[in-house]
Amino acid sequence: MLFFHEHLAESAIIEVGFIFDEISITVVVCLWNFVPAPRSRSNGFRCLLIAYNLTLIVFFLENFFLFLLMSSQAALDITGIHEFENRSKGLQALGIVFNATEATFYFAVMKFMWNKLFESNDVDLLKKDTI
Repeated sequence: MLFFHEHLAESAIIEVGFIFDEISITVVVCLWNFVPAPRSRSNGFRCLLIAYNLTLIVFFLENFFLFLLMSSQAALDITGIHEFENRSKGLQALGIVFNATEATFYFAVMKFMWNKLFESNDVDLLKKDTI
């Protein structure tokens, strides 16, 4: 709905990019749920353990900042601080719902990456109640 509100080709490309990003994040989370962490006891693969943990931290930080961004944007829409956009009330309400939904998605992915970093390998994090 919001996609058709903007008439710029650049914004359409950006929206498609964000949709592709969210689909790929979902696939990565589903796959990563079953990938065991490298064992810390094997000295030959120490760099593999560092790369694994660094990747989890980067994914966590990315989703943390996107969560903050979407939460802030939804809060600004709710409070009406930025009234410079000429949108109807229904379109504003739809934007708030979409921003809150995206913030919830990024929070769930952020929480998954955090739990994956500190949980044991035999836990199915997608079935756990904490996500």
